[in-house]
Amino acid sequence: SLRIFNRAEFAETPLGLNDEKLRILLVTASPGSLSPIDVRTEERMLRFVLSEYPGLDNVELQIISNTDVNSLRDRLFLFKPHIVHVACHGGFDSENSLGFIVLSRPGDSERHDLVHAFRFATILSEVGGIQLVFLNACHGAAPGTISAFSGVAQCIHAVGVPAVVALQFLLLDKSAHAIVLNFYKSLLRDQCTVEESVTRVRRYLFLNDYHYRECFGLSLFQSNRSLQWPHGLPTERVTAPEALVKKFEENQQ
Repeated sequence: SLRIFNRAEFAETPLGLNDEKLRILLVTASPGSLSPIDVRTEERMLRFVLSEYPGLDNVELQIISNTDVNSLRDRLFLFKPHIVHVACHGGFDSENSLGFIVLSRPGDSERHDLVHAFRFATILSEVGGIQLVFLNACHGAAPGTISAFSGVAQCIHAVGVPAVVALQFLLLDKSAHAIVLNFYKSLLRDQCTVEESVTRVRRYLFLNDYHYRECFGLSLFQSNRSLQWPHGLPTERVTAPEALVKKFEENQQ
């Protein structure tokens, strides 16, 4: 059914559910049977945002690599994250009108496992407390023609995750880096809501002449809440989005 929200009546909800720390789980997978993706940079980018002075001691980051469905379920139950950030291959099965992500095969990280939207959403729904999923995978929000919930992001949101960020189309590594850096800088440092953080990223991509599909294909699915991390610590000086990317790249040399 179609639900109409009055934006002015959105309730402000703190990320972290008032726990002592905001828990972020980075989930990566790049099976050897497929072309490699730079998941290591994904980890370095998140650590870069957290470690800039002053450091964000009230944010806890855990990483799970070569992820398969069993290791993911185990870590979700143990860590109970508020944010799940996923970096992996993704796609859309047009024959079955169903999105999927690519994790490692249980017991063999070199082989891949196509985890379709409903399967992945079910795994995430088993654990309470997940407030935001950032799906950094190609076609993560690709819509289907049969069901409104055929896409991975749409299905995750449908099972009750309040906010899901994903891209509808193909994603280049350069674009992924710019999106991740600027999204988490806005969310964790500048005390922006998830919605405001996504808007900042879209504006940055558009003004810096990124491919239009990446600019306008970045999608947010959210309920009538404005999720915000109210305990962010802005860096000493304001870093422009393009300067942040350059600073990260220089820091890696």
